[in-house]
Amino acid sequence: MTTELQWATLPDGRRLSYATWGDPGGEPYFLFHGWPGSRLMGLLADDLCRRRGVRLLAPDRPGFGRSDLHPGRTLPDWPEDVAHLADTLGIEQFGVIGISNGGPYALACGALLPHRLTGLAVISGMGPIHREGARQTLSSQVQLTFSLNAMSPLASEVVVWTLALGARFAPVLMASQMRLAAPPSDLAVLDRPEVIDALKREYAEAFYQGAEGLNQEIGLMRNRWGFALSTIGLPVHLFHGEQDANVPVALAQQVVAELTDPRPRFIEGAAHYWYVDHFGEVL
Repeated sequence: MTTELQWATLPDGRRLSYATWGDPGGEPYFLFHGWPGSRLMGLLADDLCRRRGVRLLAPDRPGFGRSDLHPGRTLPDWPEDVAHLADTLGIEQFGVIGISNGGPYALACGALLPHRLTGLAVISGMGPIHREGARQTLSSQVQLTFSLNAMSPLASEVVVWTLALGARFAPVLMASQMRLAAPPSDLAVLDRPEVIDALKREYAEAFYQGAEGLNQEIGLMRNRWGFALSTIGLPVHLFHGEQDANVPVALAQQVVAELTDPRPRFIEGAAHYWYVDHFGEVL
């Protein structure tokens, strides 16, 4: 049974919101959304997971969706939140799947929760951008976002608020913006009404509390992640479209070079939204 909004209370008193998709008695996987993003990312995978016997648990990260903000958090704090959520649900072993900017959070679980994981996959995942030359692979708009956040987090939040208002109150305009730099393979996906409707719902929910969650996460992504990719001992399955305009494939290749046991698949002709039609292959 699909449940789009559930809550768990963490040891420090914060509330973590999450959704359950697919088969409630199935094999458990945690799905980590990108940004802007929310637990509603599971909308597009619900039917597939039900058919495949997968219980897909999609939490909102702090400040996104309905999850409480976590001031001063670091990226390595996330595996602890995930472990507490799993404990609350009585789940000992589980897989993790990170999409786009959810990728680093899946990798953090690989580094810090290896004993709990049954599998680890990253789809269209962001790579570290603090290293020299890495940021230059990103689009000029994304580079500007990171630079502004570094110079003035307050000014950055104003810009992110504009994005939040667009996602919540002008979703048609935001959908048009998504298409501007999209390569042909992404346009083919975004042209489908059921896909764009699901993405508009997901993105609007991302900003339910405002823009502070995303602004905080931009700061986390532009700095060192707080763990070494080389410490991940289990296999890491990576799926990345070679035409990805949102997260350039060069960043995924950098991650592969640092992992101990990478299992990469670079998909010719595919782009950022490849996962919409191929999530079953990842499972």
